[in-house]
Amino acid sequence: RQNISVSIYACHLSPNLRNHPLITWHRIVLPGPALLRHILFPFISTLKIKKEKHDLIIATGCTSFLFDINIVHFVHHGLHETLKNLKIKFGIYQNMILRWNLFLEKKIYRSEKVYIAVSRKIQQELKQHFNASQIKTLWNSLTSRHEKLWQPTTASSRQISKPLQILFVGDLKRSIKNVKTLLQALKDLPPTSYLLKICSSMSYASVKNQLKNIPHQYLGHVQNMDQVYRFADLLVHPSFYEPFGLVILEAWMHGLGVICCQEPYCGIAPLIQGKPGARLLDHPMNHRQLLQFLLEAIETKNISRSMEGFASPEQLQKQYFNFFNEVFNSKSN
Repeated sequence: RQNISVSIYACHLSPNLRNHPLITWHRIVLPGPALLRHILFPFISTLKIKKEKHDLIIATGCTSFLFDINIVHFVHHGLHETLKNLKIKFGIYQNMILRWNLFLEKKIYRSEKVYIAVSRKIQQELKQHFNASQIKTLWNSLTSRHEKLWQPTTASSRQISKPLQILFVGDLKRSIKNVKTLLQALKDLPPTSYLLKICSSMSYASVKNQLKNIPHQYLGHVQNMDQVYRFADLLVHPSFYEPFGLVILEAWMHGLGVICCQEPYCGIAPLIQGKPGARLLDHPMNHRQLLQFLLEAIETKNISRSMEGFASPEQLQKQYFNFFNEVFNSKSN
């Protein structure tokens, strides 16, 4: 847009943004291991932001103590409540990170501030835990990279493979992804009826014992997920805390069937509930219901899916820009 310049405070920036004529990158270089960098970032970014004059400050989550608008993708107080309700305990390292983020959220998320929530789930958690009232909900949607996949009408030409190609994406050792429930259900399926494809940054040696007697293909860390979606039929994502679910959206866009959890566990659920190809678990630990859904998917001959209810990339960009403008004008007045 004309007469707008953007300053970005970040450790890393993609080459196309670095070279953009309207963008100035204020690089933040932090020492030490990942946990220390995570702790330092909001303090260093705030100090750097204070040194410059800005008309509008937009933060994402707990990345700065200064902001006019905060785009919230994750609420750790919501995760903490879910862990208590499900009686799940994190390991020492994960618990340290969670405790630090709970502290940060209390300091940063103040009730009088303006927020953008990327799902209804996030909106409800901001209201519940921080008494926030100025919240605009702009559901996550496609990026411009996926624009060609956006079709508001229903597509029903995708044929199901035999055996069923099941996709799991995520860290197998993080309890939040709930892979145990998936593996428990798969062990009750005929082994010739499916193949589990796994995309994960974990080394295969560290997780192969979990996959014993499960027909699987371990793909490791994948840069181009488009190729993986092309050769899969069904994404199973039983995560018990998913603020939105970008991997679910990507799989849905590529025409895959999806098994995930209902609200309040999964943010994207209201957008796909009741649509052909979407099966929503009442409870993330319900492996019997998951098994039933898998059996239904094996018997399915083709998948229909609809992008109705999702904003196109252009629509989402306009919604964000209009809201930024609205907040800037109210601030100026």
